[in-house]
Amino acid sequence: MVVIHVQNIEKRFGKQALFERLSWHIKAGVRYGLVGPNGAGKTTLLRILIGEQSADSGAVVRAKTVSVGYLAQEVDPFTLGSVEQSVLEGVPGYRQAQRDVQALQERMAQDLDYASQPEVLKILGAAIERFEAKGGDQLLDRARESLGGLGFSAEQMIEPAASLSGGWLMRAALARLLVMQPDVLLLDEPTNHLDLEALAWFESFLEGYPGAVVVVSHDRFFLDRVPDRIVELTTRGLHEYVGGYEDYLQGRELRLAQQVAEKAKIDRKRAHLEGFINRFRAKATKAKQAQARMKQLAKLEQVELEADVSSIHFSFAPAGRTAREVLHADQVHKVWPSDRGPVEVYRDLQLRIERGSKVALVGPNGAGKSTLLKVLGGVTPIESGTVRRGNNVRLEYFAQHQLEALDARLSVYQEAARAAGEDTVTMIRNTLGALLFQGS
Repeated sequence: MVVIHVQNIEKRFGKQALFERLSWHIKAGVRYGLVGPNGAGKTTLLRILIGEQSADSGAVVRAKTVSVGYLAQEVDPFTLGSVEQSVLEGVPGYRQAQRDVQALQERMAQDLDYASQPEVLKILGAAIERFEAKGGDQLLDRARESLGGLGFSAEQMIEPAASLSGGWLMRAALARLLVMQPDVLLLDEPTNHLDLEALAWFESFLEGYPGAVVVVSHDRFFLDRVPDRIVELTTRGLHEYVGGYEDYLQGRELRLAQQVAEKAKIDRKRAHLEGFINRFRAKATKAKQAQARMKQLAKLEQVELEADVSSIHFSFAPAGRTAREVLHADQVHKVWPSDRGPVEVYRDLQLRIERGSKVALVGPNGAGKSTLLKVLGGVTPIESGTVRRGNNVRLEYFAQHQLEALDARLSVYQEAARAAGEDTVTMIRNTLGALLFQGS
């Protein structure tokens, strides 16, 4: 069954067309991975599907009974109640129905005369029915299961939701959406803030999800494991491929090869027709044949090849000779302050990194991965111990929330030039071009 019909929609920003004559039938129970280059309009398409933006033309049609949930790349902070309660607020009317039942039960426990009235029992029965219709106690179990799967401990679930920030806020917003269980899930980069354990749970959850799922992600391994189909967004519309990301790559290569072959075939036919017309158009004995060839030429299909998708390409400049041991952390002790008192992150931590090493740092949220990078980068102080760099070692630190270090008033070029020091204009522009920044 088709749950959302997308009919010939078009979306432009100024003179730039994101997509034209785009049609798509999203089917119940199918998991779609939506892919395309940056700037292709994937997020815009999701916002059109949910109704946050409108298409310039065309229509998006869904039945009134079809519910749609959307996880954006950035979400507003939660302000009321605990994390658990904020997740439950995602189901409209649930908390009120729960409070109605609790209030009636408390009054009945305090006033036995009131509780013995037949009308009161009917009121309580109706309140319980409304609560069960919203999910009842099972909804609370689902909320705790989702929060736990996404990495929240039992203690974190009852902490104030307003204290959440960054990745934890995104996890709570995702849990709220999963608890709602809409008919269609629209997810924009949902895995960005998940550690390996949470990602494994999330993948398992989606594999068993009964509704339709449309997910945008740059994690090709996630896209290979979870979706049933990959949908590629281009300026010409959508191309749908059965299977995961590897199947999509093979299918896309075959489609583009067929496109090239078809264009070559038509170009050869066009050249043959044009040659005949040019040769015999002026001869009376061949005039009718030339006219017939001209009609055939006019009917030939115009095949335009899709432009190659640009990809980021750059290489680091050769590093100077350094000591064999580039970083050495010795007996590092690190403590973070918190509302509940100091939290010890490390005690007597030892780490050595040698020249040429490529190290992947993994572990559950809260284990101190980001803290370790900050310690090694000299961004945050330590209580005791030492962190030493080897001779001639130049260290750069890229933060998880690097965006906060940028000046939004500056252009991309101005921001790059501010950090470039003595690099030339050509070097700065070449670097930005390698990262796909173009023109103004």
